[in-house]
Amino acid sequence: MDSEGHTVPAGLRIHQHLAKEESKASKDGGLNLTLYQYKTCPFCSKVRAFLDYQGLPYEIVEVNPVMRQEIKWSTYRKVPILMVNEDVQLNDSSVIISCLKTYLVNNNKGMPELIRYYPELKSVNEKGKKVTEFSNKYWLMLSEEENLKMYPEKGMQKEEMKWRQWADDWLVHLISPNVYRTPGEALESFDYIVREGKFGTYEGVFAKYVGAAAMFFISKGLKKRHNLQDDVRQDLYKAVNAWIAAIGKKRKFMGGDQPNLADLAVFGVLRVMEGLQAFDDMMENTKDLDEETDGHAKEDDVIVSSPTSPPSISLQSPKAMEMAGCIIKFEKKQREKAQMALRLREEMQKKMVAEVARSESEQLKRFEELMELKQRQEHQAIRDMMDREAKESIGRQEKLKEEHRHRMKVINLRLREAAQQRLRQAELERQRQVEGRERLRNLNTIQEEILQLNQQLDPSTLSKDDAPLASLTPLSARGNQLCSQVSEVVRRTAEGEFPSMGDMSVVERALQDMRALIQLMQEEVNKFQETKKKQLEQEQECQRQVELQVQQEAQKAAAQLAKAKAQKKGIQNSADDSTIKWYEELQEKASQCAQSFQDLSSPANAQTKKLKQELQKAATIPVSQISSNSGSQVKELFDKIDQFLSGQPVMLEGKSVSTSMHPQAQNFAFYKVAEKFVKQGEEEVASHFEAAFPIAMVASGIWEQHPQVGELILAHLHKKCPYAVPHYPAMKDGSTVEDYQRLLGYRVDSSGVEDQNSFLKKMSGMIRLYAAIIQQKWPFSSKQGPPPHALNHGWRWLAQMLNMEPVSDITSTLLFEFLEVCGNALMSQYRDQFWKLIRLLKEEYLPRIEAVTCAGQMGSVIRLKNFIEGALRSRTISPPKGQLSAGFWRS
Repeated sequence: MDSEGHTVPAGLRIHQHLAKEESKASKDGGLNLTLYQYKTCPFCSKVRAFLDYQGLPYEIVEVNPVMRQEIKWSTYRKVPILMVNEDVQLNDSSVIISCLKTYLVNNNKGMPELIRYYPELKSVNEKGKKVTEFSNKYWLMLSEEENLKMYPEKGMQKEEMKWRQWADDWLVHLISPNVYRTPGEALESFDYIVREGKFGTYEGVFAKYVGAAAMFFISKGLKKRHNLQDDVRQDLYKAVNAWIAAIGKKRKFMGGDQPNLADLAVFGVLRVMEGLQAFDDMMENTKDLDEETDGHAKEDDVIVSSPTSPPSISLQSPKAMEMAGCIIKFEKKQREKAQMALRLREEMQKKMVAEVARSESEQLKRFEELMELKQRQEHQAIRDMMDREAKESIGRQEKLKEEHRHRMKVINLRLREAAQQRLRQAELERQRQVEGRERLRNLNTIQEEILQLNQQLDPSTLSKDDAPLASLTPLSARGNQLCSQVSEVVRRTAEGEFPSMGDMSVVERALQDMRALIQLMQEEVNKFQETKKKQLEQEQECQRQVELQVQQEAQKAAAQLAKAKAQKKGIQNSADDSTIKWYEELQEKASQCAQSFQDLSSPANAQTKKLKQELQKAATIPVSQISSNSGSQVKELFDKIDQFLSGQPVMLEGKSVSTSMHPQAQNFAFYKVAEKFVKQGEEEVASHFEAAFPIAMVASGIWEQHPQVGELILAHLHKKCPYAVPHYPAMKDGSTVEDYQRLLGYRVDSSGVEDQNSFLKKMSGMIRLYAAIIQQKWPFSSKQGPPPHALNHGWRWLAQMLNMEPVSDITSTLLFEFLEVCGNALMSQYRDQFWKLIRLLKEEYLPRIEAVTCAGQMGSVIRLKNFIEGALRSRTISPPKGQLSAGFWRS
């Protein structure tokens, strides 16, 4: 029984009970859910029924159905909208239920990955109106084993999907024509809507009467559109009876002993009518299937048990016939009285309807009079305000005139001071010109002397017998360096600048060094002459020693040559020192940035915590929304990120958010945006390779506008994927195996270490993102030149990878992913040098990879080998799939 004593159909009554019981035992799966809804919307009611039954905690944001300011931040303008963990948006009630149910059954997949199974399809209908549909919205994305466990009997899944679609396509369209069937029911419905909705006092009154009148007429159009009967109640009764008949006598629910998604959908749609006349009528005019079945059975039993007898004729007595006549007359009079009472009741009902209509009309008139009074009061208030503003404007004008006179005095004073300052600057400039010319003359004199001295150092002016040419060559090279230093200073002066005091110090120091070199040369020449004289005297005695020394030097040279060849064939175990130093500097900068917003990382109060959440949403949501759907959308998201990082306010959930709201917000925003870009490579690009190009394009543009964000992107990328440095970290003394695996980029948690396939997929996504960044430049940039992190870094990465010892399965995978994305761009820029590097990879490095790779991990090696052989055979590398064309930005 419901609150008014009506019998509730078995299906609906059990839904209400189990929704409460199940909500106590279910688990939320670690989800943070926020539902944007109209409380009276049947689609929103469906989602609430599912969430309550599953026991998922969620927050509700009630949306004003007129202004809809609460969802102004979303491009999807319908409810329900469900935000998951503050960065994933789910639209459409059926998509929300299917996606969440899939996650609850198998939470191995993240919500961003699941939502791609339900793509959004936009089209234009016959009337030219844009419509949005979602594919697969009645499907649960489960494995065969999970699907069999979910639907143990044949046909259960098909039946559930059929009735879920029936609830969306038919049952929901019976609600409006029934609740707005008559003016009285329309007012009753809008009284409930205004009471439960988010309306102000005057707005509620206006919505109740105007909305009720509008929906009364709209419901007539809906009845015609959906081909409903004149008495729309009959369609409602027929639909509910069809649902109860589909459940059958042997089941409590469509899903058996427990309700399935079709049960929850029907319950959620019908629940919005509860407390209205349409709901009461539905309860009175529909029956449980058990009652109907039992009634038919009893009737059949009576028919079967009645004995058959042959026809017979019976004669009645005159008294009995008179009595029968009296009974007939009495029945006739009773029928006439009943008809008269029925006509009186119909007339009374007509009068009551007319009275209600008149009362409603009077109430509408009173409301209109109230609105007119309010409008007159507002006009009067506006006129009063205009008068006050006129008086205030006159006062302000007088004040401005006085301020103008004062400013003119100040300006005249400043002009005089500026004239005096110009005179002082002119005198200083004249003095600077005099001193500069003097320094220029001294510079020319010094340059002339240095050039003359440098000619004396030239070994070509001396013979082998006069001086030791080998000893003089370093002195000559040093002299040329000193001449170059002086020439650099002279070149700057030739461009219209006078030499500075620092320049003159450099030139004078070069002159002193040149004179010292001349002195050294003279000492070397004198020493050489003395040595030569002694050598001539001892030439015969030292001949054998000289020959022996020549032989030893030859052996030494041969050994050095052999050593150099051996080093050339060998490869390093780690990156060079400059690369490691660069990697450590980036990590230090990221650590300093993280420490600079310590107050936001660990908020001390609720206000700071709320600000942190708003800043984090503003930083991460636009990055997570980047896709290859359209160029205009990508440009809009770039502008939003750029404005936020530049300190300009952006709108988030109807509120303005800016980095100027907290002194540490700027570094916090830089850090979170960079972290989100790398996370998109780790998750989005790893699952959908072609997503690398729009994400990388926006990252490159943000990098150019905000270089600190670019350094933080590299720091996060190197931390999660050290192979992007490239760097193979060594295991430190005292560290555990789990710590070393985390250092290599593996995810280690309480369940253990992630499997190798998942790890390689994650590394591939981040390398693909890096390869896309270095070859793309934001097309709308006002700066000339290459991107901030250009292809030369890709060449450096590839060269250093080939100079390092290969790692089984990892090196071949990363080289293949990098060359597939960036090979075409490197080929176009480095041409022959690139093909030399590819041949080196095939002939020398690929055999090293094969040597360290076991038989079960040869898949990545074969892919790399086929890719290289195909490239060398065709002498070209095709552009990567998903690369953004010029036409993309016009979409």
